[in-house]
Amino acid sequence: MRRQTLHKEILGIQDLESFDAFQYFEKRLSSVLETHLYESSPVHLLSHEEKQMIFSLLWYVRSPQRALENAISDSDLKNIGEEYHQIIRKFRIIHEGKEIALLDYNILAAFYHVIYHGIKNIKRTSFLKENFAISILEGVSMLKSVPNMYTACFSMLISRLNNVRKQYYSFEMLHSDGQGNLSMTLTPVLSIYWARQESMMIHRAFRSVYKVPNPQISTNINWLKVPREKLESHYSGNTNEFNLYIQTHALNQIQECLDIFDQQALNDIVSFNLRHIKAFEIYKGNLLLPILVCHIKVGYLVCDIIDDRLVARTFRFILHNNTPVGDSLLENHINSSFSITSCHIDKLSLLFKVEDEVILNLYQDAGLEDLFRLKNYNLMIDAMQEANYKEFLSYIKQGEEAELSVASVNQEDLTLQDYSLVKLLGLLILNSLGLIVAQVMKFFYSLANTFKGIGKQNADLNGELEKQRTIDLSNAKLLMRKELDVVHVKSETYEEQMS
Repeated sequence: MRRQTLHKEILGIQDLESFDAFQYFEKRLSSVLETHLYESSPVHLLSHEEKQMIFSLLWYVRSPQRALENAISDSDLKNIGEEYHQIIRKFRIIHEGKEIALLDYNILAAFYHVIYHGIKNIKRTSFLKENFAISILEGVSMLKSVPNMYTACFSMLISRLNNVRKQYYSFEMLHSDGQGNLSMTLTPVLSIYWARQESMMIHRAFRSVYKVPNPQISTNINWLKVPREKLESHYSGNTNEFNLYIQTHALNQIQECLDIFDQQALNDIVSFNLRHIKAFEIYKGNLLLPILVCHIKVGYLVCDIIDDRLVARTFRFILHNNTPVGDSLLENHINSSFSITSCHIDKLSLLFKVEDEVILNLYQDAGLEDLFRLKNYNLMIDAMQEANYKEFLSYIKQGEEAELSVASVNQEDLTLQDYSLVKLLGLLILNSLGLIVAQVMKFFYSLANTFKGIGKQNADLNGELEKQRTIDLSNAKLLMRKELDVVHVKSETYEEQMS
């Protein structure tokens, strides 16, 4: 119901096609076609109506909104909107061997769609295909992929903001109805949740742990669960899935060992790895969860099963003892003439400062050649997330499939034959209580009518208070907030092309 209410409110704000936006779009269209088709693309052959058709198929991203009854602040929404703005400006994907900005991909997809499916005159279509020398049939598939790209970028932002110690967000990307069968406006709807800290008995002492969330592509929140199949032979009990917890000590160790990253990057490393658990490694009786950065292993979370809960107790840097690489490196040092202290490096920053060729060869023999490739990467949060872009798209798809599955379950008919006797008695008691409550409410209703004047004043007051508590998603409220209209976003790439 809340989702439907939001959707209806957002449907009423479709007036985006201003004259200035269209003028900018025309310039951008020319640049995109010259860059990604041919340098001499005859853009002038497109009629004004055909350009309007392309323009009408562009996806727009509005400012993030608050989910109903959620406590996320206006300042949070503003900051998140600004950060999202920066991501969609900078983010690039590879299309046919060339980097392309999201807005440019949006324009190119809309262009293909109009050429192949929007122009009804067959002769006109053939004329444009021949003059633009295009032959690929990508219009529909490209255009339908655009909203998932914007959603994946928003998921990237949430991944870097979700701090298991403090707060985490979930969101839903609402699609509003545009002209025709496609939806042309995207609105992120956000919810905030506070971290859940607990005290757990671990190795005969109470330790501080955090329950790990699994934010879905919806405004709800779920807890991350690990199926027993991923634990392989390490677990032989009857529990089918485990809630995942991470000990404060493990988070501190991650921060100390991966010291070249800022807090947002560390948030993303933790969030991404825990949400995309593929397989554990069992080494010397320990259950190790590999931690990857740009698909390169940098260490392990050491996990234990405690009271049917999976707990990540500590983090071991890839050079630490009791890890496959760390032990291999130690053995190589023992067989060499170098000091044993050379293998006691426990921070990425120190590892990347090693220049001695002989020691570097020892690291390479231990299997660290991939790790040293990180030294040549641009290890900023944007570069890291671009390396994981396909996984973010996969996450979006999983969220959509989960939503469809839940909708399917909710639509199933439940009959009384499906319930046990205990459940039927429970329903009978609830129904009886319902009748009693109804009678009581009827009595108070009659009493309220007796004092109609007082009741009316109280109702007016309660109405005002309720308006203050709920989120105003009227057209005026949405239009007052700064919109992320992607047509107005002049990326640095475009400005360089036009200069």
